[in-house]
Amino acid sequence: MCGIAGFIALRNQYSRDELERLGRQMGDSIFHRGPDAGGTWVDETKGVVFANRRLAIVDLSEMGAQPMVSASGRFVIAYNGEIYNTSELRQKLEQTGQTFRGHSDTEVLLEAISAWGVEATLRQTNGMFAFALWDREDSCLILARDHLGIKPLYWQLNDGLLLFGSELRALQAHPGFAANIDRTAAAQFLRYGMIPGQMSIFTGVAKVKPGTFVQFSPKTGGSVRDVTYWSVVDCIASGGRDQFRGDLQDAVDATGSLLADTVKRQMISDVPVGAFLSGGIDSSLVTALMRNNSTQPIHTYCIGFAEDNYNEAQHAAKIAQYLETDHTEFLLTPEDVLGIIPDLHLISDEPFADSSQVPTALLCRLTKGHVKVALSGDGGDEIFGGYTQYLSTQKISALLNYGPPFLKRLGARALHALPASTWETLLTLPGRDQPLASGEKMYLLAEILAAPKDQLHRALYSRWRDMEAILPGVEEPDDPFSAPDLVAAAPNLLDRLMGVDIQYGLPDRMLTKVDRASMASSLEVRVPLLDHRLVEFAWRLPQKMKMSHGVGKHVLRQLLYRSVPQSLVDRPKQGFSFPLAEWLRGPLKPWAQNLLSKDAIRSNGLLVPATIDLVWQQHLSGSRNHHNLIWHVLMLQSWCNGQKTLGR
Repeated sequence: MCGIAGFIALRNQYSRDELERLGRQMGDSIFHRGPDAGGTWVDETKGVVFANRRLAIVDLSEMGAQPMVSASGRFVIAYNGEIYNTSELRQKLEQTGQTFRGHSDTEVLLEAISAWGVEATLRQTNGMFAFALWDREDSCLILARDHLGIKPLYWQLNDGLLLFGSELRALQAHPGFAANIDRTAAAQFLRYGMIPGQMSIFTGVAKVKPGTFVQFSPKTGGSVRDVTYWSVVDCIASGGRDQFRGDLQDAVDATGSLLADTVKRQMISDVPVGAFLSGGIDSSLVTALMRNNSTQPIHTYCIGFAEDNYNEAQHAAKIAQYLETDHTEFLLTPEDVLGIIPDLHLISDEPFADSSQVPTALLCRLTKGHVKVALSGDGGDEIFGGYTQYLSTQKISALLNYGPPFLKRLGARALHALPASTWETLLTLPGRDQPLASGEKMYLLAEILAAPKDQLHRALYSRWRDMEAILPGVEEPDDPFSAPDLVAAAPNLLDRLMGVDIQYGLPDRMLTKVDRASMASSLEVRVPLLDHRLVEFAWRLPQKMKMSHGVGKHVLRQLLYRSVPQSLVDRPKQGFSFPLAEWLRGPLKPWAQNLLSKDAIRSNGLLVPATIDLVWQQHLSGSRNHHNLIWHVLMLQSWCNGQKTLGR
């Protein structure tokens, strides 16, 4: 696992010493991604620079050092990731007479490309990765990303300079970087808490799409071409044509066999390996399969809170005891959380507003003190239909099919007529402490009723909905839920919701969170449930094997019950977060107040101060729970302020 960076100066205006200095500067900006070693490679005649920061996991010797040149001398690579089928690829190459200097996956990937070409190699590769490849013979740069987008890669082409890197800060370390905030990206962030698709917070900076490589040819004037070698849409369409024909037990057997193989591959390492264990379905299943593949106790790690509503630690402890793992539990204090929040903009690299980033970052920081690699259960909800909103969206969609539009608009106005506290009183049944639904959920229902049917997805998943009130005049892209290729491949509502989550929610929210949180602590996190072979298989399963009687991940649950008693894992889904709404009125208030003042908002020149002040005052008074809206603004404000310290 590493961090990569580099550039091509088409006008080649730098001396060799300047090229090397700038390469080191870009690499050093992402030192946290690879503190074990660093290297640069320069082609002075072409103005090409590759930089690498190494987190040594496999082949700790100098034979695994990067950037690496192929045996033929034609190709140079700067690579970040792990290839899990390295042994099979190596064996195929050795059968053709290829020899190897070391046993790193970097060398195998490089020689596979030399033998078979980029696209053919990527179609055979199983892993998580992002890499830059320079073809010295054709003077061509390739920027590639893994199937699901587990590892990040950004690039910018501006005024004859192409920059690339694992994080934006690597691009920013070059004096030629063009740092203009993209208002459309800012709007998408405020709406979704992430920046989806190829956009980044900066105009002209793109992400390499998952399952894609970008080909850049300086000798043809700097032309850029995207090549897709794997896509979620193709996966959905293929799964629909080749549906799984067996019964539930056959599906459980097939899932178990494939996932066991995946876990076994991802446990291969030359450094200690552990697992995150929350006590939920996904992490418990990964841990159980790890135990089945090891003669030694598995090292597991969990984080807990003093507040019962946010604490999963007791559930994880029971699973750990049953599986006989070597379990470590970190109980967080409010001081731990408060201490990391002001630094979140440094960890996330660009604006990011999933509040579960806080405990994730702390868990990674604490785990790194014990192991260098951890397996995680991320991805199970998106791949096997585990989110509760999938079922609720289906119900709401069915509801919207009834009644004329004017009645729905009337209903929306009626729902908005009562204060949130009144709704909660009305919805609390005798003998119950908690209401059936919060007032905020009633207001959300009002927004959904008022929205056009083709905007259902946006209405459900947006935080800031009235963009004109906070970021006036901005133009937003169409909702990806309505993309024609996705609609054609997945006409079914549930399939389309999952498809959007896999295309955008996974790489741009979940995997971004895990990558930045783990790399900030120089910890490698592997995600077995996102093996692309498992994703392809999951799309072949009928919906009833994913969601049964309103409960998701049915096939994964049945598989887990073979290793862990059902009574230990069957409970309501619990988010991985902290009491944000309450803390914004309490210990976080001074920090938030400073960022949300009208002067602070005005100084960054993006948002409307009066709109934010109204929302903030409503939250402080307790009349509304606006913590999600406020958190989005706080994360954007923190990031903008951080840019000022960089002189941007």
